[in-house]
Amino acid sequence: MRAHAVHRTRTMHLPFSMRDVACLSLTLLVACGGDDGGSSPSDAAGSDAARGSDSGSDGRFDTCDGACKVTALIATFGASSRTLDHAFYGVSTGMPTTLYVEVDSGLTVCPEMSSPTPKYSLILGTLVVPTDRTASSSPGNLLDYVGDLIPQPASGPPRLGEKATTVTLTPTAAKSVLDAAGFIAFDANLVFPDGTITGHFYAQHCASLDSADGT
Repeated sequence: MRAHAVHRTRTMHLPFSMRDVACLSLTLLVACGGDDGGSSPSDAAGSDAARGSDSGSDGRFDTCDGACKVTALIATFGASSRTLDHAFYGVSTGMPTTLYVEVDSGLTVCPEMSSPTPKYSLILGTLVVPTDRTASSSPGNLLDYVGDLIPQPASGPPRLGEKATTVTLTPTAAKSVLDAAGFIAFDANLVFPDGTITGHFYAQHCASLDSADGT
């Protein structure tokens, strides 16, 4: 289990980590593993997205400065929009090794067990380790801890999150991804049953999000 944030839903603490929330089947949420988190992106979509956010000023894939280091994913559901502005990733060592990514609103440093609950969090459970600007996909879920973004049912328990139906992730920069000082930067385009998330994120490696064999 990853040793990071224990987040809470609205008024109570959850007795498990954020990654556990993402991996549990909570009605619509299935964020980790498998191919059920989104369709494979087209080559055309990947090419367009790769041009969306510049990497370093010299155009190298292993440098990231200026706009490349700014995280701004816009989550739009109906008439409501929220910005997710900080991203973090951990390494899931296994066959194959993949990345676990959180893009949050409300957290500004690496998530830990004592971290406060973010307002909103996008979970990308099995991101391909980027080595170039080739687009890929991952299971993706938006978690709404405030309860004012994802449409809520007229009666019954509130919805914690919503699973993406299409996920297109295009690397714009990355360096030493598996190392402590590593970073990744992606353009993202996700489609949900009730909304979309689009924009760019830059994430630094957080050891607190690492796991062995995806656990």
